[in-house]
Amino acid sequence: MLATFPHLSKNQLEKLSEVTKHIIKTVKPERIICYGSHTSISQDWNVFSIGESYQQVTFPTTYNLLIVPGKEDARLEHEVIQLAEQQAEALHCHISVVIQSASTLNQSLENGVRFINTVFAKGLLLYNNNAGIITPSPTLPDMSVVKKAAEQQWIQNMEIAHRFLKSASDNLQQPWAEQAMFNLHQSVQHTCMALLRYFTGYKSTTHNLSRLLALLESFTCMFEGIFPCITEEERELFNLLNRAYSEARYKDNYVVPVATAKILERRVKELIALAEALYEKQAELLKSETRISFPIIDSYDKA
Repeated sequence: MLATFPHLSKNQLEKLSEVTKHIIKTVKPERIICYGSHTSISQDWNVFSIGESYQQVTFPTTYNLLIVPGKEDARLEHEVIQLAEQQAEALHCHISVVIQSASTLNQSLENGVRFINTVFAKGLLLYNNNAGIITPSPTLPDMSVVKKAAEQQWIQNMEIAHRFLKSASDNLQQPWAEQAMFNLHQSVQHTCMALLRYFTGYKSTTHNLSRLLALLESFTCMFEGIFPCITEEERELFNLLNRAYSEARYKDNYVVPVATAKILERRVKELIALAEALYEKQAELLKSETRISFPIIDSYDKA
């Protein structure tokens, strides 16, 4: 594991330390590992600005954390995540949390689960409450071995994402914007799931699109522009999509303007197109890194 993050400033490291201490106090975990950080910088220049014509704004850094709750912790996964996020919000800090139960941690390491082994091998250990307990040494996966399984998972998830998008488009032809919203939500969810499985090996089950998009930041920041959430209008637009999973089914008198649903349909199409472009680029990289080994095993039928 890393001993520190050389690319983080002293202030960023201090903030990460402060957040970790608050999580330790409230969540009482066994381990906390940081496996990524993300800082957005907005640059703006124009001749009509009042005052300085050039402005640069640096947004708070988001830290990707793996938290291992205590063995006796009976709280649900989303409860632990929410509690940890509350500690970060109180400190004006952003975190994206993944939970790994203590009962399956060693098993995941022993079985070579790609996400867990990569995080343990390359991440920064922020806290360990069980330093005396022996943990299996992580083994980085051979990408040539996981490549086929990753591609199959990608195809399965993206086929579902496209089907939900097609259903949403059909709904808008009727028009039935409310059902379209549910299908658009599911299309985004399955696209994010496909990206996470392919790029990191992490299998997500959450329906919360905010958390899913935050998890994507552990390997790319290219999706920020699709749902920027930097204005009140943009935040409301994204929240309509994020809440559609439950509200489209359970909220009485649920109504969404067709024009709003069509805007989100275009955004979802952009998201899928970008996801597929990233997949193609990564697939080419993996192909070039595939190891050549001997002896060669002949697969044709010799009978």
